Amino acid sequence: RTGDTVMLYAVGCGHASPDVAPGQIADGQSDLTLPVRVTVGGQDATIGYKGFYPAFVGLYRIDIHIPQVAAGDQPIDLLVDGVSTGQSTFITIGN
Repeated sequence: RTGDTVMLYAVGCGHASPDVAPGQIADGQSDLTLPVRVTVGGQDATIGYKGFYPAFVGLYRIDIHIPQVAAGDQPIDLLVDGVSTGQSTFITIGN
């Protein structure tokens, strides 16, 4: 629903601060150094957290707040440094 928080998981989002060496487990929260944008149904989502997912290797977590969009299946897109994932991913929005 609009306003709900959703966690997205991704790989290959680049460096973070503090950074984690490749193959190492992230042991705390970080912040991606490249600009991150997420759209839902073409509307910008507010991003809460964007960084490594602690206790995992090479996994990123991006927490978003669902913007005001119509109910139903809406396209969701993650862009890092202006580059889209290029995936056809949808999220179902409730009333």
